This record gives sequence, structure tokens and C-alpha cells, in this order.
Amino acid sequence: MGLASAGGRTIRVLAGGYCPIMSGMDDDGDAPALTVQARRLRAARGVTVAERVDLSAQTGDVVAVEGVNGSGKSTLLAAAAGLLPSGRGSRRPCTVGYAPERADATTRLSLRPWLVGLARTAGLSRAESVRQADDLIVRMGLTEAATRPLRALSRGNMQRALVAQALVGPPELVVLDEPSGGLDADGVDRLATEIERAARQACVVLVARHPTAKVPLPPGPAWRIGGGAVEVADRPVTAPVTASTAASMEVETGDGQVRRVSEAELPGVLRTALDAGIGVRRVQQVQAAAAEAGPVAEAGPVAGTPRTGTPGTGTPGTGTPGTGTPGTWTPETGTPEAGTPEAGTPGTGRDGPQRSGGTLRLLNGAAHRAHLLTVAQWFAAPTLLFLFLLAAIYSAKSSPPTPPLAGPAFTAVALTMVMTWLGVLAQLVDGRVVARAFGAHVGGPGRAHLAGTLAAVPFGLVATALAVIWPALSGQTGDWASAGFLAQVAGLHLAAVLFGIGVASVLVPPLVQTTGWRVLLGAALYVALVLLPDSPMRPLLKLSVGTATSTGTVMLAALLLAGIGAAVIAITTFLAARLP
Repeated sequence: MGLASAGGRTIRVLAGGYCPIMSGMDDDGDAPALTVQARRLRAARGVTVAERVDLSAQTGDVVAVEGVNGSGKSTLLAAAAGLLPSGRGSRRPCTVGYAPERADATTRLSLRPWLVGLARTAGLSRAESVRQADDLIVRMGLTEAATRPLRALSRGNMQRALVAQALVGPPELVVLDEPSGGLDADGVDRLATEIERAARQACVVLVARHPTAKVPLPPGPAWRIGGGAVEVADRPVTAPVTASTAASMEVETGDGQVRRVSEAELPGVLRTALDAGIGVRRVQQVQAAAAEAGPVAEAGPVAGTPRTGTPGTGTPGTGTPGTGTPGTWTPETGTPEAGTPEAGTPGTGRDGPQRSGGTLRLLNGAAHRAHLLTVAQWFAAPTLLFLFLLAAIYSAKSSPPTPPLAGPAFTAVALTMVMTWLGVLAQLVDGRVVARAFGAHVGGPGRAHLAGTLAAVPFGLVATALAVIWPALSGQTGDWASAGFLAQVAGLHLAAVLFGIGVASVLVPPLVQTTGWRVLLGAALYVALVLLPDSPMRPLLKLSVGTATSTGTVMLAALLLAGIGAAVIAITTFLAARLP
């Protein structure tokens, strides 16, 4: 790990795995901030898309990644972001924001808490996460969608949300995979503004573009992928989208002013005028050719009123949350006044806000995924199944009486399967494509895999508490009044939790890609665990049928399950960081 400098900003550069925030590192001088090297660049599906890849970019570069459909643009971007394996010579900045081409699965979680959760996963404090989420919602024109569930957003607004989450931090490497898909003219305008803003902050920006989708970009290199190779070339400057070229509606207000605005800006302009007591004389759609001709004013503030819906980072328009630094920015241009920090990092200087270390980021990422699982209500079915088993076991009267540990051992066996189910759901709750964005924030695919695994732990703790409390509520007596006995019951179930999520870690990407194979392998694993005489679940099964009752057997069952579960989680985390 080393440092690269550009424009007064120091970029932490990583060669290899996750990069913690550290100081006192050696300066690598003029070394590129980003290097992608690979003898063979493989997609997640195992297909080689390019050979002998050797690419680099400097801080402040805006690199256009171009190629036809299926050429490997997404694979190249994922490798650059550290989400797919690349060669040992690869280097990248430590903080990465990644926006996938689309969202393959969306949840019931609202936009604002989703952004806050990802910002926390990226290592920001809670206050800074809330501030940046509100700021990005305004800049990307998502004010009205801030409280809507992600699954209720339109295609264009979901695309804006994906771009917004890639900008939290701000990161030192911004990776945008065909970000203009589904965007209207206003969305493309805001996207171009954010790309230029990131370049001014000395970020490395990679933008994938389809040949027919023209995203306005500042000057810079192009990586053109196709035919199994990647070529580097200079690209011509793309004309930026301005308010005049994006305008499609003409508004004349009672004060005699005529403005041209996009359809997305129109409601805000009308609302601002009416709130200021200014009438609206005319609203007329203009043709593209007419919009380019004639000295008509571009959209601007109605006299004496703030401008609404403009992607600035100072005081936003009417009805939108502020950023805590009013007057810092000129809303029309997004240009900071002299002596102020760059966009999105008020009061922190060019190096951005302080980020937490790797362990806290991992825990915040696990909490975010647990929140997704809770809001999605995917936990309901396995939880209800476990509650049904508890009720069935402790309401039945056995004859002759069974050993006291038989019932708890049986529910612990059932809990291993329930936790495997919950562990798989925690990994898949936001889809594999959006999960890549989460992986970029938390520090790579290995750490994302571990965070997804830990996300099931809170549900396991609740299930363990229910397994201890339920017998007392159902009138069980005798050994259930002993604290030592209750500790044994809790230990068995906690070990079952760890073993169950360990099995789940084997059944999710990148180890198992499809649902069919996941169900088949999961069923085969548990059949083998029950039937094989040397199975790690054998001591627990003996307890459940009453053939073993000693305290030593209880301890052996708990330690065996917990140890194997932890070992499996460690192995799958290692593999997840290295498999495509």
C-alpha cells in the first residue's frame, strides 16, 4: 500500500485486498492511482473477456470504458473496483464507489435509509452519513422519492439512486457502469455534473458507455474493449449537456420572464413562482431546434426566490434538506467559493471526512444487510417455522418422559436448518448486482461475504432466546428452573446458529450461483449430516433421541458445531475474495 498525490489530495493506493485507513505510509511518488493488470480477465460466469490487460489511470482522470454489448465492459469495471480477481500488479485507491448498470432486485427499504446504511458501511459516522445522503438526494433530483421504497422507484429514479450511492464518501475511485440507462435529459445533466465534480476532487472516474448512449464527459482517455483485448486511446471531448440543450418546456411568469426548463424541473419552477405570488402566463413545449435558437433565459430562480431542484451542494431549493453549509455553493454552477472544500465534504478539506476502520465497517455492513432482511420480511417464513416447532415440542406430553435435554437438542437441530435458510436470504436480499455496490463500500467481495453471513446472527440470537424462554412460558418445570441447565440449552442453540450460517455460506455466490443447485446441495448436505455416523451433528442427534444425556456430550456437541461452523465461514470468506 502506498500514496499517490494529485492536485493537493492524497490518495491511498492498495495492491491486493481490503485497504484499512492508515497513516505513515510511504509515498509512491507519481505512480498511477489505478492499475489493472491481468493475464486473463474472466467474467463471473467464467468466460475470458480479455487477455494481457495492462491499464492505468491517474487521479482526476475520467476514463470512458467503451465497447459493444457483451464485450466485457462490466467485467473490466468490476475488476478495476476490486470486485473480481485481477493480476498481482493491480493497484487501486482504498475507497471505491460502484454503480451497477441496473438493479436486479430492490427491497421495501426507503431510499434515504438505504443511502444512510451504505454510507455507514463505507465508514462514515452516522451524522455524516445522514448529511451526505440528504445532499446526494438533492443533487441527483430525488427529493420527492426520498421516502419511497426502492421497489417503488421508476427505472430512471432507481438509476439516479444507484449513481448517488456510488458517490457517498466521496470515494477515491468512482466506477459507473452505463449510468445513463433510463435517465431523462435532466438526469443526464445531473450525472455529467457529478462526474465533473468527482474529477475536480481528484478522484479516478471510470464510466462505461455504450456506443449509442452518449454520456457527456470531460476530456480524458478511453479504454475500448472488444475481440479479447483492451485498447487505450484518446477520445474527443463530449459536449456537455447544459440547461439550454436539456430544456424542453418554456415558461412565462407574471413578472415578464421567460425560462426554458426540462420536464423534470417544470413542477418545481411552477411551485416556486406560485409560492412567491407570481402568476404563470404560459407553459409551452418547445421543439429541440427551437430550443437551440433565440435568446430565451435558461431556467433560473424566480425573482427573490431560491431555485428549486438544482443539483447544487449549498443551500438547496424550496422544501429540500440543507447540507449544513448554507451559501458555500453557487446553485447554478455547483462551484465552491474561494477557500472552501470541494463538494460533499464541508469542513473536512480535500481528503474528505474521517472513515472508521475495517472492523466497524464490517459490523455496519452486517447491520445494513440485517435491516434489509427485516424490511423485506424474508425472515418471516423461517422464523414462523421455528416458532411452530417450539410450540409443537413443548406442548406435547411424552410417555414415558424423555430426558430433559432431548427437547432442546431437537430444536437445536431444527435451528441449524432455519439459520441456513436465513443465512442464504441475508446474502441474496438485494440481488447479486446491487450486492456488488455493497461490496465496494465494505471493502471487497470477501468482506461483503462475511458481512452477509454476520447479518443472520441477530436473528439467531432472537431464536436462541425464544428456545430458552418458551419452555418456561409453556409450564416446563424440574431442570428448567436451574441456571446451569438453561446455560446448556443456550449454548446448544448458539452453536447451532453458528453451524447453520456456516452451511449457508457454502450455498451462496460465488460458490453456488443458481437457486436450483442451492436447494439441491442444501438438501444433500443435511441428509448427509443426519445419516453419516461421523457427522458433526451426531452428538446433537444422540441428545435429541435421549441416547446421550451427560454434560460432556452437551459440551462436545456445542464445541463441535461451533468450531466447524466458524471454520467453514473463514474458508468461504477466503474463497469469496478470490473467485470470480
